[in-house]
Amino acid sequence: MAFNIISFLSPLGAFLLSSEITSSSGLWMLIIEYGLGQPYAFPFPESIIGTLNPIMGHLVDVLAMPIATVAIFITSIKIIMARRGEEVNRILWRLSISLMLFILSIDILKFILEAGYLVFASVWDYGSINWFAAMNSSQILEYLRNFSSGGNTLSAILLSSGYFAATFFLLSFLMLRDALLLVFIVILPIASLLLAISEFYDRIIQLWVMFIELAFIPFPIAIALYLSAIYSNVFFMHIAFLWAACLIPSILMAKGGILRNLMGLDVLSGITMLGNRIPMVKNNIEIPSLGKAQPNGNLYNNPATENPYQLNIPNLMKSEVEYRRVME
Repeated sequence: MAFNIISFLSPLGAFLLSSEITSSSGLWMLIIEYGLGQPYAFPFPESIIGTLNPIMGHLVDVLAMPIATVAIFITSIKIIMARRGEEVNRILWRLSISLMLFILSIDILKFILEAGYLVFASVWDYGSINWFAAMNSSQILEYLRNFSSGGNTLSAILLSSGYFAATFFLLSFLMLRDALLLVFIVILPIASLLLAISEFYDRIIQLWVMFIELAFIPFPIAIALYLSAIYSNVFFMHIAFLWAACLIPSILMAKGGILRNLMGLDVLSGITMLGNRIPMVKNNIEIPSLGKAQPNGNLYNNPATENPYQLNIPNLMKSEVEYRRVME
């Protein structure tokens, strides 16, 4: 008697389908309760911040003064060694920003989280969706069981595996996000003191940008999950939007992603130093001498070149290279 793969997969496939869908339903409950629920997703209430105050106070007492002393000392050395007024202004500006962020960092972090929550809640509270029942495991299981009839058991198992993987990856990211937010709340106030040191400036700015990204990333995820709930009766659209929610962090937060381009280092640091760059660019451009006009309209005393409007390109390029070296 020939071996029938369909008859072999029928009882095993039913067990695998039930196990994966049940596990996915449990993961979805964790996503709603912990990944996107309060107070874990947006830990700005005083009860959560209050639990961090002891370790924050300890780190401030132990590390803040040594870090601030080192930052001010290195900054003072750089100011003494600076040969251009613009460089001194830039160093003093960074020192002022670092001290301001250290003093106001907790209030700034809470404001960012509150803004992120308001944006997120505008989608999450819309339509009065019962999010715990949005991913109805019995409905999905019934669809896959019907799909598995007629020899499609293996395809149904693969689809259920994709559903399980999507919920697992989304929960993993959201739980990691919650932990990173709490870690950033602790380290960003102290790390901000290092902004005065040029070697740490870009890294600290990256930490602040990442915190902003983590605070606002639930908003596009909520949009994808809302559409997934709307299309819960169409399984392929339902799981497609669920995977879209999983891929959104890698698209928006990866290096070179949309959010990183919108809030990149060039925006954050370039605007603040725009007033310093303009004078340096102006000083690096050589204005050619046009000579003196004779009564007949001709020019004389222009020994550099016969063409009074010709620029010295090599010197300009050399000045530009020097300008870029100074800015770096």
